Amino acid sequence: MMDDPERGSGTVLSFSLIAVISAIALLMGGLAAGFDSKHRADSAADFAALAAAETLHDPFAQSEPCDVARSVVRDAEMVSCTIKGDRVAVETRASVRFGMLGSMHLTGKAEAGPR
Repeated sequence: MMDDPERGSGTVLSFSLIAVISAIALLMGGLAAGFDSKHRADSAADFAALAAAETLHDPFAQSEPCDVARSVVRDAEMVSCTIKGDRVAVETRASVRFGMLGSMHLTGKAEAGPR
């Protein structure tokens, strides 16, 4: 009985294919997590800027616009709040973890007020 020289090549090919598909799946998961964090940072900045601008232009407001902006940011961290005349600019940051590869901070910026 002679040994077939190609015996076991299907196993090597299968393991290689599984490794490539797993790497692609991990990459896509990381990209999805990054997009989600960027969306959270942008949404938090938009909402905070709108709330602060509304407070800035409300003659009966009881609190400061940047305090209101800070209180409405939920899924992100507020980095800065600046009042420029009758407009409010807000910057937020959201973090995303990539497992053993570490983490990354993504920022969102928004400005609100009359033009």
